[in-house]
Amino acid sequence: ELRSTRIEGDHLLAEWQNAAGQRWSADYSLAGRTLVVDIRTEGNWSAGTAFGELAGLSDPRGIEVPYLMLNYGKPQAWTAAGDGFFVSVLPDVYFSDYSSVSPEATPPHDGRIGLLQRTNYVQLTDGNRNPLRDRVLITVSDEFANVLPNHDNPPSPNRERLAPYMFVMDRSMNLTRWETFERYGLDHIIANDFAGIFVRSYSEGFGSRWRPHPGLTIEQVQAAREKIKSLGFLYGGYNDVTDFYPLNEFFDEDRICLKPDGDLADAWPGSFSPKPDYWPTLMRSVGEKVREHYPPDCVYLDVSTNRGPAAIDYEAGVPGAGMARSTLIGNGDSLVEARRWYGSTISEGIFRWMFAGLCDMDYAQLRMDD
Repeated sequence: ELRSTRIEGDHLLAEWQNAAGQRWSADYSLAGRTLVVDIRTEGNWSAGTAFGELAGLSDPRGIEVPYLMLNYGKPQAWTAAGDGFFVSVLPDVYFSDYSSVSPEATPPHDGRIGLLQRTNYVQLTDGNRNPLRDRVLITVSDEFANVLPNHDNPPSPNRERLAPYMFVMDRSMNLTRWETFERYGLDHIIANDFAGIFVRSYSEGFGSRWRPHPGLTIEQVQAAREKIKSLGFLYGGYNDVTDFYPLNEFFDEDRICLKPDGDLADAWPGSFSPKPDYWPTLMRSVGEKVREHYPPDCVYLDVSTNRGPAAIDYEAGVPGAGMARSTLIGNGDSLVEARRWYGSTISEGIFRWMFAGLCDMDYAQLRMDD
C-alpha cells in the first residue's frame, strides 16, 4: 500500500506498507540518464530487494557484459537491448548495506526481461539482519557506454612504467629459468615468486608470510634476488592476506570472520578468512618485513581481485558486519597499502572493473556463460 508521496526539491519521496504493517521508503531522483532509487526499511525485517522485470521494449534481449561481475558465480547481470535503447539495472554497493546480490536474470518472455534478481540480507550471529538500505541505479540510453557503471579509482601510477613488462610466475630459486629467459633475449620480465620461498606445500599456510621455509635461509633468498636483478629483471614477491593459517605468526582468532552460525569462516583449506578491515594491517605487517630483507619491485596478491562485493564476516557488533561493501573497501585499502611496501601490484582480475587503478596489473580472467 502506498501511504504517502511528496516532492522535495528534485526528489520524489514515497512511503509504503505491506499487509503485515511493515514499512519502507523510496527516494527517487534523476542523475543524467539514471534513475537513482534509495530504498530503506523501518526495522530489520527485510531479506532483500527484489528487482522484478523490465517491460516496455517490444523485443528485448539480454547482453552479458564482459568483466561486469556482481558476485563470484555465474550467470551475471544482463543489460537489456531493444527498440534502439539499452537499459541497465545495477545495485550501488557503496551506498547499500546488502550482503550479496543474486544476478540471475530472467530470459525474455512476452516483452519482459529480468536483468537482476535481488539483493540478499543474511542474518548476523545474533540472529538479526541489518536494516535494509539499497541504492538501485536504473539507466536508459541509446548509447551502450552510458548504461555501464564507472569508478572514481585513480589510474595506476605504475601504468606507463610497467607497460613493456611480461609478468612470469615461477619460483624465485629457479635461477635456470630466469637465466634462460635472459639468454633468449627477453629483457622486460617481472620474475615473480609463487610463495616458493615461504612453503614447500600449499597446505602449510602460504598467506601473509615473509620468512623463508626451513629449507632456505634469508641469505639464500637475498642472493637469488640479486641474481634476478643482475639479469635486468624486476623481482616480484608474493602475499595473500585473505587466507590466514592458524600457525602464522600474526594469527589472531579475534581477527577471523564469523559465519552466521558463529563458526570461523573457512578460506583456503586449512586456513580461515581474516576480517576485511584487518587486511590492510596484515599487508603492512608482512610488507614491512619483506621490504627490510628482500625489497621487491612487485607483488603477486593472490586472489585479492577475486574478492567481489559479498559479505564474509557476520559477527554482530563489528562495524560493517554482513555488508558486501566492507569486503570491497577492505580489499581496496589493502591493495593500496601493498603498493607502499612492494612497489607495484598484480592480481588475478576477476573483479578487475572494481579494482582497476588500485591494482597495477592483473590476469584479466574472464568468467562468462558463453
